[in-house]
Amino acid sequence: MISHHYEGLDHEIIYNICKNKIPELKLTIELILKQLNGV
Repeated sequence: MISHHYEGLDHEIIYNICKNKIPELKLTIELILKQLNGV
């Protein structure tokens, strides 16, 4: 699991970020890449 000075973090918050925000970020990055490539 997460270690090295991260014991103070709320693991539920980290899980929710990974579950909900990263897919959103991925879609945004894919859109930017398509625009940069003229697709």
